[in-house]
Amino acid sequence: MRSASTGCFFAEACINVAESVEALLGGTVEEKLELARAASPLEHVTKDAPPFLIFVGDADDVTPPAHQDAMRAKLEKNGVSVEVVILPGVGHGYGYGVESEAQKTTFARAERFLEEWL
Repeated sequence: MRSASTGCFFAEACINVAESVEALLGGTVEEKLELARAASPLEHVTKDAPPFLIFVGDADDVTPPAHQDAMRAKLEKNGVSVEVVILPGVGHGYGYGVESEAQKTTFARAERFLEEWL
């Protein structure tokens, strides 16, 4: 069940994003700006990147839509195939299994993607 206070389905699996970033970098983004840039997936996109399939819930309260917009733009700028699938009403980490419509959509689209690119 989704927790209203954290926005996560399983409270024990939720993370504090700011604390996690600080733990990864050894300080805040502002304090470790160069390291933060080096840790960003955007900094590693090249024309040789493989095709990308990105799933994002439009109710995701952890990963802002600007993140996937930036990734899509960077991939497209480098000529990399990218598809973003927006899942209506879905938050961050939408559970396990293949029971909800979002999960069914994800698995079906991922299967088509793999058939197309492998």
